[in-house]
Amino acid sequence: MSTRASDAERDRCARALRDHAAAGRLEVGELEERLSLAYGARYRSELRLVLRDLPGDRAARFARAVDRIDRLLLKAHAAWFGVVNGSLVGLWAATGQGDFWPAWTLAPWSVVLAWHAGGSWSIRRLLRRPAPRRRLTA
Repeated sequence: MSTRASDAERDRCARALRDHAAAGRLEVGELEERLSLAYGARYRSELRLVLRDLPGDRAARFARAVDRIDRLLLKAHAAWFGVVNGSLVGLWAATGQGDFWPAWTLAPWSVVLAWHAGGSWSIRRLLRRPAPRRRLTA
């Protein structure tokens, strides 16, 4: 059973076709033919057929995968930070509250978590930046 295509998916397909035409992979007549097929497509499989012989956008897929993995890791690190350090503070509070010894783990872990968050932000910003255009030299 095929999945129906949405208007947004048809628009993305049409945008990809126009990009391929701008790169010289499609002639004007073929572009018009494929655009009519894309806008008339009911199913995702029909959209895939329109793009089947054209190279895919691997860089965008890679950027999305890196972003998704990085967000999951950051959430996991923040959760463990809360669990471990919350437990240590609770243990400190339950045992008489002398010197605040959980600071020995709380401070360095806070620095590492902030470093991870900043690095994640920087990586996502770099991955979203459009690739520089190369100049053709004769």
